[in-house]
Amino acid sequence: MGWILTVGYWILGSVTAKRLLLSPWFALSILVAGDVSMMGNVLPRGASFALAALAVAYVLRASLADTVLFTVAHIPFSPALPLPGFDSFALWRLVVLTLALRLLWKNRAQLMQRFTLPQIRSALRPYDWIGLALLFWATLSLIGAFDLVVGLRKLVFLANAAMLYIALRWLFARVPGTKRAALIGLATGTIGLLLFGIAQYAVISWVSLYDFWQGWSLDTIPVFYGEALGQTLNTSNTWFAYYPPPVPPTLRMFSLLPDSHSFGIMMLLGFLLALAAWPLAQNRKHRAIAIATATAFGIAIFVNGSRGIWLAAVPTALLAYATLIYGIRSRRRELARAGKVAFAGFLLLTLLFPLSSLISAQAHGAGIDDIELTLAFQRARSILDLDELSNRGRIGIWVTNLKSVAAHPVFGVGIGNAAVVFDESVSAARRGASAHNLYLDFAAETGVIGGLLSLAWFLAIFFTGVLLSVKNTLSKQDALLTLTVVLATAWLGVYNLVDVVFLNDRALLAYFVLLALFAVIPKRHETTGVIHA
Repeated sequence: MGWILTVGYWILGSVTAKRLLLSPWFALSILVAGDVSMMGNVLPRGASFALAALAVAYVLRASLADTVLFTVAHIPFSPALPLPGFDSFALWRLVVLTLALRLLWKNRAQLMQRFTLPQIRSALRPYDWIGLALLFWATLSLIGAFDLVVGLRKLVFLANAAMLYIALRWLFARVPGTKRAALIGLATGTIGLLLFGIAQYAVISWVSLYDFWQGWSLDTIPVFYGEALGQTLNTSNTWFAYYPPPVPPTLRMFSLLPDSHSFGIMMLLGFLLALAAWPLAQNRKHRAIAIATATAFGIAIFVNGSRGIWLAAVPTALLAYATLIYGIRSRRRELARAGKVAFAGFLLLTLLFPLSSLISAQAHGAGIDDIELTLAFQRARSILDLDELSNRGRIGIWVTNLKSVAAHPVFGVGIGNAAVVFDESVSAARRGASAHNLYLDFAAETGVIGGLLSLAWFLAIFFTGVLLSVKNTLSKQDALLTLTVVLATAWLGVYNLVDVVFLNDRALLAYFVLLALFAVIPKRHETTGVIHA
């Protein structure tokens, strides 16, 4: 026994072992392995507490660049801790809080000396001010909230997510290598989600859609979102597309997320990031990898079946084309190149539509022999069909919410209390009770001012990016990143007119990472000092 301990201590004390244990890839692998084990009921959900302890220890001990990579990459794979009365508490909340506390503690003296109120005011962008105003007004809306606890939970969630944006923006401006680490983390997370989505399609080649439905809702969803949501999705979800008989339903790829729409958001972000990586590739092999990755994300955008995302891609593609034309006419080489790549990407997306239809046709599950090769086209035709059931439902929901806004124009029904608009229990939010329009949802929950602020936030980010591109001569990397943020904001901003899933925690955090990368571009020439680990 003694020699075993001796060897163990030697291994833990070796340089190679330390590098392995402090590698973000090792930490991420342990997390994903734990997730898969809990999904397969090999480990109980309580194992997530051990994973949480390891994740927190890693964030406290690893270098800041490695910590950023792990923090960003782990977001899609963050399990829910089965806390009594709150078993949907996601690990990412604890990881983000730990990162923020680490930065505050190690740089407390610097914060007191350098960050006076005038400096803070000068550092904030227009969209930062609007975001703060929205959080403030949402807090005031609790005055009229039907359920104060639910409202407070949503506020804490939004503040927790914003904490990631603040911490990353601080790091990007001061610590070399953290921006690259965040981009690698984003790529890892989105590609990982895509791979799990592909695995779903592989699984239904062997089992029926019903068996897949029951297993995924009761075994997989609780691992990431808690038992309550698993029970809810066992009876109602957005995982399948339905067609007139005799065509059977098909699976809409959604991966580890609770709905197909938020998965679509993650895929569009991955698609735009892959396009940005294309012209930055160092050789032909890397360019081929970037194109192949963008192609895979493009297919996922279609097989996920979120028609609102398909529709919102049209004005976004026109924006990419306008960027190309403006760049050429103004002789802005990098801007023209970025616009060319983006527009080429949307042309690629168009060409992928028939292939995606063919793939969707095979997603009936085991035991289905009928094949319909035009399923995706049928769903596309229904986008503007006002007689189609889901569209009729949305219009009715919008009318109901507008009436609620008219009845409660100042503070709405209270942040997090959207279900009250439909005379339902606040818990109905788990079943998708919302305005199916992000801006209208904020207006119903927080009043007219809250709704306008939510719209203004997206517009401020969009126009900040546009003005930055027009008024500055950006490097290739900055031009591509700026256009990526502008296109992502436009795409999501339009899509928000028909859905609220931007507030899915994983999608919101991914966008905040991208926004933090964008926020430091105007400050790239300033001397900002050094942060301590």
